[in-house]
Amino acid sequence: MAGGGPVVRPPPRLMDYSKILDAAAQYQDAIDRDPLDRFRGTPPQLALWKSPRKRRLLRTGNQVGGKTTAACVEALWWATHRHPYRRTPYGPVQIWFVCVSWQQSLSIQRKLWDLCPKDAVEDGVTFDSDNGFGTKSPVVTFRDGSQIWFKTGKQDALDMAGATLHLVIYDEPPKRQRNFSELERRLTRTGGEMVLTMTPVNARIDWLKEMAEAGILEDLHFRCTPEMLTLEDGTVLRTDDGTLMDAAWIAGERRKVMPHEEPVLIDGEWEFRATEGLFAGWKPSEHWIPGLMDSTVGPRGRDVHLLFGIDYGDDRLRTAAALVAIEPRRGRDGHDRIWILGEYVPDRGTTTDMDAAGILTMLSAAGLKWRQLAAAHGDKRYTDAGGRLTKKSNAMLEKSLSRRLGLRGRHTVPPVRSAKRGQGRGAGAVFHSVRWLHELMLTPGAFHVDASCSNVRRAFETWDGTERHPSKDILDAVRYALVPYWAGSRRSGGSASPGTASRLQIR
Repeated sequence: MAGGGPVVRPPPRLMDYSKILDAAAQYQDAIDRDPLDRFRGTPPQLALWKSPRKRRLLRTGNQVGGKTTAACVEALWWATHRHPYRRTPYGPVQIWFVCVSWQQSLSIQRKLWDLCPKDAVEDGVTFDSDNGFGTKSPVVTFRDGSQIWFKTGKQDALDMAGATLHLVIYDEPPKRQRNFSELERRLTRTGGEMVLTMTPVNARIDWLKEMAEAGILEDLHFRCTPEMLTLEDGTVLRTDDGTLMDAAWIAGERRKVMPHEEPVLIDGEWEFRATEGLFAGWKPSEHWIPGLMDSTVGPRGRDVHLLFGIDYGDDRLRTAAALVAIEPRRGRDGHDRIWILGEYVPDRGTTTDMDAAGILTMLSAAGLKWRQLAAAHGDKRYTDAGGRLTKKSNAMLEKSLSRRLGLRGRHTVPPVRSAKRGQGRGAGAVFHSVRWLHELMLTPGAFHVDASCSNVRRAFETWDGTERHPSKDILDAVRYALVPYWAGSRRSGGSASPGTASRLQIR
């Protein structure tokens, strides 16, 4: 540079990181205080919120589309009078959020609390992970007196009478049409609205489908596509572990369900797909093993639970029973392994005493005794056509087994407990357990059947999902034997074990 010296520049200003950190903390605090303000919806959620109809149904697959979150946001917008797409009543509103069960209600209460503007609620309102907003009458009360009450679909319609409501939200299909109708009546005086979010499963919903087809409900149905899981700004949703919910993720979810379930569980269709042989993962070349107990893939030498299940059949009095071993999952990434070791399926009607003899013979053939079982589960008692004379039951079987085992009392150890009582064993239990079995079939090395169990094989190859199929009884026996595990996985997302179970290493 002619005639001049070097250019002297002032030193760069040091960045005030304390101010940046303070601003970030304030921003995070604002999000924590009012997470609703920055919530952005998916296409299905936006369709629900923007619809001008007073009776709206959002129908998508299971765990896709954000149905419950959409319902929580809707309730909070009403309670805080800040709905961006509709005019809500001026002054306090009464909202009922109806859930299938208390366990589901607790999960939804947590989700609503996470989205709730904390400055809008009345002083003293808190959420407890065990009790939610209260075990007797869970409610969130806002500063202007608006309230969101949590109810369960198991309540009698009479329990719903008398309330005057502005908004009713049903999460998952209503169990009873009468309850649905009664809650509609509670909206008459206010001209209130009803919102339903659901996957059409685990309840009889033909009447609801008819209402949707007649236009009484606006049916907002979304099949599972990448577009459905993408926000308006192009952001693709992620799972809790960070996986993109894109086309590849959707394809993987479709592979996880049984073929006949895919239309409902993935795409939210009204009905399952009719098909034969629901167990698409069944491969005799891999799963059906001669001499399973002593084979290289058998349970010998492993710590397993031995389980027994029995179904008492229909009016033909044909019992079906199964002997199963399970090695419960170990570690977070582990999986259950099961071995179906024996079956008892007589070719004609039997008495309870004949069943007891056949069951003990089945155990003996596997080199086992009744006392080595960790648990035994049976169907509800079988009665005559009038429901008066009990022909077969768990108690009657125990009595016959005790006599043949030379026991002094009428009870066996383990006892034969009911497979129909307990959490996770109600509506939807059949297909949940079938899906659980099918996932094990798809897991390498997790599912094997002894080649002597020809009736079990026939069930896996031919059962079409119907109640009267000839192979349903033996399939039920297998399901009942394993009920502590699949019912436990339904409840907690992981494997459970029988409360009285003891491990056994087969030698």
